[in-house]
Amino acid sequence: MKKLTTFEDPVKGYPLELKVMSIDEIRIPKFQRDLSKTLVNHLMVSIEKMGFLVPVIVCRAPDGYIYVVDGMHRIEALKALGYDKVLAIEVPEELYFQILDFNTEKPPTIRDKAKQAYRLYLSIIEDLGDEAGRAKEIEFSGKLQSPHFVTIGCLLEEVNPKFPAGYWDDLIEKVDNFLDLPMVDALEERKKRAIRLNQVNITAIETYEKYNINDPLSRQTVIRKAIHEVYGQRVRVIEDDFYTALSKIEEVLATIDFSFLSE
Repeated sequence: MKKLTTFEDPVKGYPLELKVMSIDEIRIPKFQRDLSKTLVNHLMVSIEKMGFLVPVIVCRAPDGYIYVVDGMHRIEALKALGYDKVLAIEVPEELYFQILDFNTEKPPTIRDKAKQAYRLYLSIIEDLGDEAGRAKEIEFSGKLQSPHFVTIGCLLEEVNPKFPAGYWDDLIEKVDNFLDLPMVDALEERKKRAIRLNQVNITAIETYEKYNINDPLSRQTVIRKAIHEVYGQRVRVIEDDFYTALSKIEEVLATIDFSFLSE
């Protein structure tokens, strides 16, 4: 590791260090989003043509290790090209969690955000140890972008990796809140919510099959139509709790006539 210079972030004034680091010194967070081979290949071509122009962002975590919080794909591209060093900016430890929402390589999809949120959630529980039986989920709202991403991420990671997160994101965001439960109990509740959401999605699949609806846009229209039927168009706030809202949507999916989409 070689420190080149120290400077300040021009907006917040955070102390930053520009370094040349061995790639072997840097770890990938367990809650980082999945690697895209297509993006790695694209970056390999870019690096070969223009060099390594954008430093990765790294941070030393409470466990003492240095993790990449922005630049996982650039590091993988360097490794694939046979390089063992990387230009990096080390940021203060307090930014470790917050900065994961921002990525200069590729805007994360809903699936990316959800899986990342769930992996972060599990990491928090692991770091808490015995305290996970006492520390409440709502206390970590500042580290987690949205509680509904945790539920959807749990579904994708534990229940159904093919779950169409984009179809349901708008509804679940409005009915899923941070829980006033200890983290270990909250995790079990997240799993129950994931299973219930998957059950309602199965009802949606049965509806697609009933009306021979095959294209993704029409399938998304089915979900949107069901939500509009229950809560009206452009609804901003839903007063029903998570389970009540899903039960209402499930009932509509099973009873409404969607034949207009299969004509």
